[in-house]
Amino acid sequence: MVGAVVYKHLKLIKKHDFATYIHCRRVARISVFIGQELSLDQSILQYLHYSALLHDLGKVSISKEILNRGEKLTLQEWEILYQHPVTGAGMIQAEKTIGEEIIAGIIAHHERWNGRGYPYGLAGENIPLAGRIIAIADAMDAMTSARPYRRRPLPFDEAVGEIFSLSGQQFDPYIVQSVLKR
Repeated sequence: MVGAVVYKHLKLIKKHDFATYIHCRRVARISVFIGQELSLDQSILQYLHYSALLHDLGKVSISKEILNRGEKLTLQEWEILYQHPVTGAGMIQAEKTIGEEIIAGIIAHHERWNGRGYPYGLAGENIPLAGRIIAIADAMDAMTSARPYRRRPLPFDEAVGEIFSLSGQQFDPYIVQSVLKR
């Protein structure tokens, strides 16, 4: 039942913006890899997978013009974009079969270890584990994939270096050290 609801919403993402859909699929694979490296229980890995698949669900409410903009966004457009974790979580909360574990990763994937993320400014271990894992996976995929606002993707090693440089600020340092060993 949960899987059917997740894939119904994943189809919404695919219909709205195919690039976001592909990004969500990659982030889910990376997130599960991270979870496996952390030796998470299979049931937790399943929740993590579903949460990562839908982490950008809220972007279905954002115009393609904003999502695919090649130049700098305006302050107003950033404010719209900042709402996507709350919007996506709200869409999933409306589904009574979806547990809080899945919703937690969706809403928290832009929180930062240092408390300077959004939507709530959570810090450290107050950020749900799924959100901390998806944040790393999301950043890795964003840096290593073609984007409208970046001419070339970063090589994998450079992206890993960037994740390390932001460990303890943007990302959970324990996860970074445990998974992205140099």
